[in-house]
Amino acid sequence: MELLQFLYIVPLNLAYKVTGKIPVKVRYGIIGGSFFVMIAFFLFCYSFPHTKVRFDYEQEGWLNMIPLGLIILMSVDRPLKVLRWNPMLGIPWAIYGIVSFIVSLFFDIGPGFLPFSVCVLFLFPCLYLVWNNRQDYDTLFALASKAMVVNLLIFFVISILFYPMSEETVTYGRYMSSTANPNTLGTIAASSITCCLYLIFQNKRPVPLYMVTCAIASSMLILSESRTSFISAFLQLGLFLIFYIFRYMKEHDWLKTMIRLCLLLLLVITFFPINTALLSEKSDSVADVTQVSKQEEQESENTTKADRKKEMAKANKKQGDNKDKKEKRSTRTEQKAERNKVGQKENLTARNQEKGKNKAGQNEKREKQKNKTEQQEQEEQQASTSPIQEQTILDRFQTSGMDWNQLSSGRLGIWIAYLQATSWKGHLEEEIIVGDEDYRMWAHNVIIELAYRFGIGVALLYLFIMIYSGVYVLKSTFSKKFYEKNRYCFFPAIAITSFCVISMLEMVMFPLERDFVLLWFIGITPLFQGIEPHKGQRKKHRKRLYRILKYKWRKRRRETAV
Repeated sequence: MELLQFLYIVPLNLAYKVTGKIPVKVRYGIIGGSFFVMIAFFLFCYSFPHTKVRFDYEQEGWLNMIPLGLIILMSVDRPLKVLRWNPMLGIPWAIYGIVSFIVSLFFDIGPGFLPFSVCVLFLFPCLYLVWNNRQDYDTLFALASKAMVVNLLIFFVISILFYPMSEETVTYGRYMSSTANPNTLGTIAASSITCCLYLIFQNKRPVPLYMVTCAIASSMLILSESRTSFISAFLQLGLFLIFYIFRYMKEHDWLKTMIRLCLLLLLVITFFPINTALLSEKSDSVADVTQVSKQEEQESENTTKADRKKEMAKANKKQGDNKDKKEKRSTRTEQKAERNKVGQKENLTARNQEKGKNKAGQNEKREKQKNKTEQQEQEEQQASTSPIQEQTILDRFQTSGMDWNQLSSGRLGIWIAYLQATSWKGHLEEEIIVGDEDYRMWAHNVIIELAYRFGIGVALLYLFIMIYSGVYVLKSTFSKKFYEKNRYCFFPAIAITSFCVISMLEMVMFPLERDFVLLWFIGITPLFQGIEPHKGQRKKHRKRLYRILKYKWRKRRRETAV
């Protein structure tokens, strides 16, 4: 990884001769605007069912490289120097990036993986080099967080005006706004909570805008009923309380910090009914919408039942007519056979045997069709007899009468199917078919997806990077000395936690396609910073090395003298 720094330093130092003349505030404005454009493009791509404009993962990756490159150029504030990166993270990152880039360049692994590997190997290490030279990570985190907050406020206003709760935006009692999936809305809310909590924690004075935005994100998360995002937000809130009580409260006025915390909780509680009322202003209530949608589904199921029964009755009539015709034909052939010569009896018996076999096969097919129709009718009756109730997020966490596959919404079955097909060499895009040939499924797990597409080795490297970032979360949370040296560590802690939870259960992969993945790639920037030895330790190492060399030189001199 350190060899790549020489590729970045020369062009970036040349660019700094031009960008260095731009005022600092203007450069920060360009960086914040670039983050805003990237996240706004994410939200626009999420809304493809309504905008009717859809980009694939590869197009999104190449387009979002433009604002990311602009962020890198405007972030340089001094001539760059070669740094010693953390080998525990730099070595596996370099191997993973090189292998994924070569594989995705020469093989068709899937859409979006080539720009993803380019980002991992070239763009994000360049961003890490620039900010490791600067070491004011709070500025980077604050600019990205403010861009996310502004985007969420605009998205919330658009949802109120154009996408309130209706039959198009509510599915099974879950609100999804302009997106195609309630889980997508949940991830947007979880990312917004990450940024809001960081801005609340960093500002010494209470900022009502960030608290209100956090309350809005929490209400949208509850309306989406996304279990994965809810777990992510719950863990982030736990980390926020630990940092706020044991770190922030000791350094500031105890009474003021408690008032701020109580105010935040009060806003989250009070804004939920207000936001639901705003989102349902142009339509009926949530319960009415869900009941209407479910009643329509039941009516459609009843109509399909009646159509199936009519088709079965017609099929039975046709089968009865065919039976009568076949019986008449068989009697005629028998009468003709008796009148014919004795030499033709063998042929007639052979024909009768074939007809008997055909009849037996037809009877078996009829029985199978009847069994299938009976099973379908039983399943439909069970679905129709289930009571129409408004589903809440607490109902989605109930485990009574459910196996692990049902509890995971079918993810466990997908994981088993993928794990059975994983190998060390990976699979091409043509081979990635699970279940139906017309639908190419994703694994809903980052590690399993990488193991299936790139091979087990690449997945293990990525897993090591995630585990190492998780260790950073534990250090920043429970080590007081580590926190005193790294005051910026709260944002990496909650961003890493959010990514590690959601990436294990959702179809996420690319940093230039999903907001919380981008926050994770930004949050691990300080992890690349190498551990430089203290000046006193350097002198000790030099003296020790000098003594060792002096001892060896004297020993060799004695041996030569003897």
